[in-house]
Amino acid sequence: LFVLVDAKSKWPEIRISKAPPTSESTIHILEDIFSFHGLPRVIVSDNATIFKSEVFNQFCLKKGIQQKFIAPGHPATNGLAERHIQTLKHKLLAMHSSKKPLAERTREIVYRYRATPLANNKTPSELYLGRNIRTQLDQLLPYQTSKTDLKIRSRQLSVGDRVQVRWYCNGKENWKLGVITKKFGKLHYEVRLDSGYTLKRHINQLRLSEVKQQSQQTTGEPKPVTVDQSKSQAECRRQEEEITFNRRYRTVPIPQPQPLPRQDEPVTVIPHLHGPAAGTPRRSARPRRPPYYLQDYVVNKQVG
Repeated sequence: LFVLVDAKSKWPEIRISKAPPTSESTIHILEDIFSFHGLPRVIVSDNATIFKSEVFNQFCLKKGIQQKFIAPGHPATNGLAERHIQTLKHKLLAMHSSKKPLAERTREIVYRYRATPLANNKTPSELYLGRNIRTQLDQLLPYQTSKTDLKIRSRQLSVGDRVQVRWYCNGKENWKLGVITKKFGKLHYEVRLDSGYTLKRHINQLRLSEVKQQSQQTTGEPKPVTVDQSKSQAECRRQEEEITFNRRYRTVPIPQPQPLPRQDEPVTVIPHLHGPAAGTPRRSARPRRPPYYLQDYVVNKQVG
């Protein structure tokens, strides 16, 4: 176990190492702790070899840290760290029946110690951080509004307000209209768009709007259609269907059949209809029309 204690606030930092400590591993642990709390001015340690090596001495010189060593054979000189080690050992011994790993048990002990009042009725977290850290016991206390909550100044909207909502789609930003349906705290709102989609937005993503909903009312009922509008829509639909039908099924007019002559009228016989004429080939008298797929083309007629 590597124990580091702040002399003023009694704030402990404990690290667990499975391998025997060396100067390099100790420097690595100290750099990790200093990255969170900053560099100290003085470090008090025992006379172990890892603290008196040239590597550790150069590390302290580079960081501007003064080294102090206790008197050999008198560990009470560094009584603050020794007392924390003894307290940690007693707590771990009391938790010997627990099946939790050593790292988890150590973390729980340090967490509770930081929230425990000292002889001056102040906790290490209050002395070091200027405030008490929150524990599970704080759930039993009533919530008190902090002064920072009262200083928030921002636009306030109400449920039912008509707003423009920032909309993100395919990497593009746009605005859509909607109505506020719910309020979360002081900065977040739930908005129902005109399309029926519900989303959550920050106050900075909302704007008041005077544009009313045109397609449908806020209750979701469809807008009534007058008789004139329905007639005009039906007429346009009929004309469109008629034009589409004429474009798709364009036909050539078929000649109407001639009425049969009465019995008292003379019948005129056309030679080429009842038989081939002398010297001329026989041709069909059936009316002919071009193929359907050629109706959009101009076909050159050949006479032969």
